[in-house]
Amino acid sequence: MKHERLVAVKVLHPEIAQALGPERFLREMKTTAQLNHPHILPLLDSGEENGLLFYTMPFVEGETLAGRLSRDKQLPVEEALTYAAELADALSSAHRHNVVHRDIKPENILLEEGHAVVADFGIARAISDVGQNRLTETGFSVGTPLYMSPEQAAGERTLDGRSDVYALGCVLYEMLAGQVPFTGPTAESVVRQHLVAEPQPVTQFRPSVPDMVAKSLERSLAKAPADRQPTADVFAAELRSEAATIISDSAKTAASPRFPYRIFGAIAGSTLVLLVVIYGLVMLLGLPTWVLAAAATLTLAGLPVLMFTGHVERNRSATMAVRAEAPEGRVHNWISWRRSLLGAVIAFSALGVATAAYMASRTLGIGPAATLMAQGVLGERDALVLADFDDYTGDATLARALTEVIRTDLTQSPVVTLLSVTDVTAALSRMERPADSPVPLRLALEIAQRDGLKAVVAGEIHAAGTGYVLSAQVVASESNEVLAAVRATARDSTQVVDAIDQISAKLRERVGESLRTIRRSPTLSRVTTASLPALRRYTDALLADDVGDADRALALLEEAVEIDTAFAMAYRKLGMIMGNRYMSRAQRLDAFTKAYEHRDRLTERERYLAMAAYEEHVTGDDDRAIQAYEAMLRLNPDDSWALNNLGVRYEARREHARAAEAYSRAFELDTANSLSLMNLVQAYANSGNLPGADSAISIAIRLFPANPTVAMRQAQLAHARGEHDSFYSILDSLQETTPSAYWKYHSILTSAFAHAGRGRSGEFKRHFATFAAHLERTGQGGRLLNLTSSAVGYEMLVPGDREDALSRLETALERFPLDEIPPAERPYSTLVRSFARLGKVERARQLISEAERVLDPGLLRQASPDLHRAVGWVALAEGRYEDAISEFGLSDAELGCNLCLLYGLGIAYRQAGQPDSAIAVFERYVHSPYVYTQRILLDALWLSGSYVHLGELYEESGDREYAVRYYNEFVELWQDADPELQPQVEDVRQRITRLVGEPQG
Repeated sequence: MKHERLVAVKVLHPEIAQALGPERFLREMKTTAQLNHPHILPLLDSGEENGLLFYTMPFVEGETLAGRLSRDKQLPVEEALTYAAELADALSSAHRHNVVHRDIKPENILLEEGHAVVADFGIARAISDVGQNRLTETGFSVGTPLYMSPEQAAGERTLDGRSDVYALGCVLYEMLAGQVPFTGPTAESVVRQHLVAEPQPVTQFRPSVPDMVAKSLERSLAKAPADRQPTADVFAAELRSEAATIISDSAKTAASPRFPYRIFGAIAGSTLVLLVVIYGLVMLLGLPTWVLAAAATLTLAGLPVLMFTGHVERNRSATMAVRAEAPEGRVHNWISWRRSLLGAVIAFSALGVATAAYMASRTLGIGPAATLMAQGVLGERDALVLADFDDYTGDATLARALTEVIRTDLTQSPVVTLLSVTDVTAALSRMERPADSPVPLRLALEIAQRDGLKAVVAGEIHAAGTGYVLSAQVVASESNEVLAAVRATARDSTQVVDAIDQISAKLRERVGESLRTIRRSPTLSRVTTASLPALRRYTDALLADDVGDADRALALLEEAVEIDTAFAMAYRKLGMIMGNRYMSRAQRLDAFTKAYEHRDRLTERERYLAMAAYEEHVTGDDDRAIQAYEAMLRLNPDDSWALNNLGVRYEARREHARAAEAYSRAFELDTANSLSLMNLVQAYANSGNLPGADSAISIAIRLFPANPTVAMRQAQLAHARGEHDSFYSILDSLQETTPSAYWKYHSILTSAFAHAGRGRSGEFKRHFATFAAHLERTGQGGRLLNLTSSAVGYEMLVPGDREDALSRLETALERFPLDEIPPAERPYSTLVRSFARLGKVERARQLISEAERVLDPGLLRQASPDLHRAVGWVALAEGRYEDAISEFGLSDAELGCNLCLLYGLGIAYRQAGQPDSAIAVFERYVHSPYVYTQRILLDALWLSGSYVHLGELYEESGDREYAVRYYNEFVELWQDADPELQPQVEDVRQRITRLVGEPQG
């Protein structure tokens, strides 16, 4: 079948077709098709095909009332009345043509563009003419039980329009109540209720239904047709009047001057949701901030339009409900939700297109938004030289502080890399300039050209009344072309750091960093300090530390944290300088703790450094410290400081090969970093790789000839080889040339214990007295007490010095009482060991109890390995050798010092009758390749004794060769010992003579 327009085809029920016959059906279809009403769906054609009768009607784009009710259950009262009135009008028109529908139900009611249309009039008249009896004979019942009038249910043959009124009443009841008047398990039970039962009042299910509507509906559902509205026209008039009354009240409310709070609330809420969504997209996708500003502008500009549209639509709805048609007029015909929303879609689409064009420009390197990376001018992580800010305010310290602040922010960038301060210092050295020389733009460009770097970052600060104007630019090193330039203003000095924050963010954006990562970076006032005076002192402290003036750096940092007590960067730097200078442990731990407590005020990198320092120095949790450094390397695998510090932690675990690998990688990444190179020398030496250490120290001497750490490493390597003259010569030169008090006295202390290790007690006492005087002058009582306790161990080697040693120890305790020393600096373990070796076991036990009582859990956990070692010496003094072995073993499991416990453990094994274990432990000590200052101190105490013990143990085992070998080692070590120690040397020579049977030369 072909039709000129899209139609719906319905096949007539076979029972009706049989009752009518084809000819009668076709004739009656033509008659019914004459019905012409806007709310009646017309018939287009009818016919017979393949033995089936059919009729066709237009296809309507909408849904049936049944579909609407299945979704919404109940309709608004005004809408239900409007639909019912339209349906009553349609039925009235059909009744005037003597056509009764007989099957009014939601399935036969179509909803199109807000109007109701009756369908399936096609067989109504035909059925009426044929008669119910003939249909009944075929077993077919016309009508739907849920909506069937009582007379139709009773099988009456003659039906009029009042039967359709009843069915329409059932439909209206369902639209209002959400259910039909009667329900039941079977069709027969529903039909019976239509005949004899009264429906529940509609207000029982829908209290908001007005009384007049409920009464009109009750009348339409009367059992007797005579009690219903006499015609569908009357029912339509009632419905329209009731709708008019309800809508009129609504229209009055809409026309009242009261502010439309509901409309405003809905629009404002939608606007807020839209802005939140756009904000989320800006942050998630890294869109520019002007996108959010533009979106906010559009929404604010569109708010009045939407408000006005809501007002117009509100009035239109009220008018249409009353008049059943849209009002005429230019405004009503043009203003609509559809047009307003379409305008909003167009506006935001334009914003989306502009945003996409901007992002494409950034990514593709085309247009004004193109980044330097997208243009190929810079590559990701290309190193840039940061020039000192040019000062036009007359305050050079301010410009220097701002240089450091922008350095801090740029180092947060995953794509921008700045040439490190140490690299800049090395470049200045190669250019034969002082290490502390200013680096203006001209000099920064020269450094960049020499090192093959592409660009320089430079800045300026100008005074502007009480405020400042700041600018920064990226300058190509070869052409001096300005690649990018940004500026910002500060109202006064308190806003300067925020202005630098803006400048740095713009520079990072222009280079090519994602806006998303830029926004994730904390503000500079948070990760540094909002206090300009504190910032100035911090910057000056960094400069002082760079030139080796640790005392000035410490003083400035202490002033900085006094001004800003939450200045986390200053606290961390303070702790590091104190640690590198072996200063007050209590103050150092306090500084690291404060940095950790304020770690949320650090950049991500600095935060990990603070966490690692806290775990390393305060809690002693080596695993967590390593995790922090590894997290830094996940941020930036080329972070040389993270690699260096990770190497330090590996070395503390005696993993020297891994440490050397980390140090080597750190130095490759930053060849101006002398610290990682010095640590590499030590790692090679500690693993026994002296050739590797020699190669590294040669590089260090060439690159850092004036660095005191290089001289100390040279001295340590000379000592490890037994080159004593070279060792002392290097230290003497360091004492005379270094401007640093720390390195001067550190070399004196190293010399003191080196002399002690060779039996030169006089030189030891002289040097130690000089160092002790320095500690006393600088108020380092805890450290002086610790070293005095260690010195007692050496003095016990000198005959007749035991009582003198005890006296010196007691005098030191009187001079520096423990309760006047911060708990973190009290040398409990060293004192316990010294008193135990001097035979004062009870005093040693008292100190152990005091330590366990006084130290907080964190300090006690850190002190635990040393205390186990000290308890081992107490057990040794009491003859409890197995307990001593156990305590030394507990200490070895945690103690970073690989050699510290070996001498005591060797004695414990020997006294316990385990000579083989004793030999293994003593040989482990004497053959260990460890090279550092502490080894020199330990050798002063234990090396000579270890040689003698090994000689005796091998002699006792009958191994004369090894006994002579170790006795000779002792004689060679102490051959130049002071006279009071020579009797011990002579005694060992006699043993050698006896063992070999001939004099020893």
